[in-house]
Amino acid sequence: MEFTLANVVRGAVWLQTSMDNDTRGTARDPRFAALRHDDWTCQGCGCRSSPCDEDLWAGLEVHHKDDNPDNQTLANLATLCPLCHGLMHCDLMLEQGLLPGRFLWSERIPQRFLTLYVHVRAVVDVRCARLAEQGIVHAKEARSTEEERMLRIRDRCEEVDRALARCTLAGVTLTLRGRRYDLADMLDGREAALGLVLGRLVRTGSREERARAAARLRPLRWLCDWRRHPKARVYAQSEVWGSASEWAGQWFAETRRLLGRAGLSR
Repeated sequence: MEFTLANVVRGAVWLQTSMDNDTRGTARDPRFAALRHDDWTCQGCGCRSSPCDEDLWAGLEVHHKDDNPDNQTLANLATLCPLCHGLMHCDLMLEQGLLPGRFLWSERIPQRFLTLYVHVRAVVDVRCARLAEQGIVHAKEARSTEEERMLRIRDRCEEVDRALARCTLAGVTLTLRGRRYDLADMLDGREAALGLVLGRLVRTGSREERARAAARLRPLRWLCDWRRHPKARVYAQSEVWGSASEWAGQWFAETRRLLGRAGLSR
């Protein structure tokens, strides 16, 4: 399910109860079949989690592809992590302050990579903080291969942070209903402003207007700030994802190729 923020330029519906329902955490929930079918793997970014006694859903959520929460057929359901699910309803999430972070403008960096990067950064930050409490801050001080791996990925994350800081919205414009918006000026540090514009577009815009906006917004990406996300507790308890080795290794192997293609390598 490769997607960009252009996907939100449609008539999206999002219900708080479909995201955080205390009664959903049982195997009898129809959506639980989607988790089993997808092997607890996000269909957006590829991050894989593992169910446990405390959380059968393993921190994951289920998206209704047709935006109809009453359509519980397996073909209409897709397992998504909270970050990818938020992106599928970006306009409404931004309006309600539930999707903290910042916009990037880059056609050559897939959104999937950025979202997986947020997961990796969350786990690595938590685990490296624990190591720092023990006086271990450099890879050469690591006592095991796993500790050294976490510290080296942390160093790589810092390189990626510096590269992504150059993906600004300067000079990017969007025309809606005859009005031209400069995205950098319009946002002015308030990402919810674009959420309001997108919300008005999907609720009142014609099919043609949505299609034009989707084409123009295609290079727009979202870099989530996991520390300010309502689900931060889930990410901070990084054990919910089990061992980070599999998907962190996948991300680490792709980093240089993807950033090189985007012209962001050092």
